[in-house]
Amino acid sequence: MKEDDRMYLQFLQNNISRMNTNSSQVKGWCIAIVAALLAIYADKNNPLFIWFCFFPIIMFCFLDAFYLQQEHKFRRIYDDYVEGKENKPQVYKMPVKLYEKGLSGFLRALKSWSIWPFYLFMIFSLVMIQIISNKVIQKDTVETTKNEISITSEASEMESLSEIPIPELIIKSME
Repeated sequence: MKEDDRMYLQFLQNNISRMNTNSSQVKGWCIAIVAALLAIYADKNNPLFIWFCFFPIIMFCFLDAFYLQQEHKFRRIYDDYVEGKENKPQVYKMPVKLYEKGLSGFLRALKSWSIWPFYLFMIFSLVMIQIISNKVIQKDTVETTKNEISITSEASEMESLSEIPIPELIIKSME
C-alpha cells in the first residue's frame, strides 16, 4: 500500500472518529441540559419546565442522527476505497454526495440502536416524572383541602364555644 493510500485512510478514519466523538458529546449535552431544566422545575415547581425538556431532547436526537449519518458516509467511502470498487474515490477526495441515499440515509441513522433507545428512554423518563409529579400535586391538594376543612371545623367549634358562658366552659374542659 502506498503512503498516500495510508494517509488517506488515516484521514478518513480521523473523520469517522470525530463524528463518533461528536455523537457522544451530543448525548452528554442533552443529559446536562435536561438535568438543568429538571433542577429548575424542582426549585420553581412549575410543570412547564418538564415540557421545556422535550425540545432539547428532540433537537439533540436529530443532531445525533446527523452525526451518525455522516459517520456512515465516511465509513462507506473508507470501505469502497479499501475494497477497490469501481466508484473508488480519488485519494484525498471526500465524495460524501455519492453516499446520500441508501444505507447512509438519515432515517436509517435515526433508527440506529445508538440513537432511539437513548432518546426514547429520556422521553419515557420525562413522562414518568410528569405523571408522578401530577399525582404528588393532587395528593398535596387533597391534604391541603383536608387541612383547610379541619381548620374550618375547629374555628366553628371555637365560635360555638365562645357562645357558652365562661363557668360552663371551665366545667366542659374539666370533663
